[in-house]
Amino acid sequence: MSHIFKMLPLLTVVLAGCQVGMDGLAPGSVITPTAKWSASGTIPNAGHAIDSNPGTRAIADGNGEFLDIDLGSPCIFNYVRITHGRDNEFPPEILLYASMDGKEFQQVHKSPGTRKVTNLLIATPCLTRQIRIKAEGVTQEWSISDVLIR
Repeated sequence: MSHIFKMLPLLTVVLAGCQVGMDGLAPGSVITPTAKWSASGTIPNAGHAIDSNPGTRAIADGNGEFLDIDLGSPCIFNYVRITHGRDNEFPPEILLYASMDGKEFQQVHKSPGTRKVTNLLIATPCLTRQIRIKAEGVTQEWSISDVLIR
């Protein structure tokens, strides 16, 4: 007995907004390349948090310290991954804020910090130009060696 299989043509699907820097999409539909980002805040060496070098990190000493990331232009995001420099260098609680002007920030997420990597999934996608990552409940040094925003 022989079996005959009908081969279906290969279907390629391209999802708009899945690649950084795609042309022809609505403004803000993708995150700007990290080369256009800038970092500031109360954390010393804030730029280390966005330099794509796992060997560097921005180290904070205390409670309430924050990192601001300017994305260069308005972008829509709903996910932030924070890689901490060392396993134990994470804050007990992380607050995430968004701002279009860098002056007025609105809290968009609150989550416990976790060992080595903290993943923050925001239920409602948010249009913003600046993101603030703030630590609460800190009793020891904490750090950020990399930030991924999607």
